[in-house]
Amino acid sequence: MQLKMRENSVFARLLRSPWWISILIAAFISLAVPSIFAARFAHFGVFIALPFFGIGIYRAYRQMRETSPRDIAMTEEAIREMSPRDFLALLTEAYTDGGYAVTPSKGKAADLKLERDSRVTLVSCKRVKAASTALEPLKSLVASGETQEVARLIYLTMGDVSAEAKSYASEHRIEILGRETLAEILAKRLKAMKRKS
Repeated sequence: MQLKMRENSVFARLLRSPWWISILIAAFISLAVPSIFAARFAHFGVFIALPFFGIGIYRAYRQMRETSPRDIAMTEEAIREMSPRDFLALLTEAYTDGGYAVTPSKGKAADLKLERDSRVTLVSCKRVKAASTALEPLKSLVASGETQEVARLIYLTMGDVSAEAKSYASEHRIEILGRETLAEILAKRLKAMKRKS
């Protein structure tokens, strides 16, 4: 039997809330129990507060790792201002640091070929600035992948993806990576570049 937390339970809501709310509740419980009950029951307050304190620590850890809306906006703005050549160089550097051997991809559908542990990934990013993604670039990427032994296909975009394109991508195992993932990959690097300039 698999246990599942109810979506609207207190703990489920706290897991979606800022970390400090759980810590505040834990502190309140720890202080309230001894003042309401006899001092000898003070340890119960700490015991009751422990789950809330745990959730607060977990949320703080998760929030530190999450990409902020400011980072997403900054990444999008920086990419829009870059030339395709500069963006490709930045992406190459990021994937290289991630442990991939990166080479330009042959053909028009994909831009980069990533290799790691004998697994090949094709990355298409030439339409990263396009307002929307339809089927054609995805079909071209799949066709390019079929000419090689490819483990993964990645399509990068900051625009909207049509329902039809999403369905096609899912069917053909294309990973569509949007603004948040681009910020996750590139935000720190872009900030470092800004500090240098």
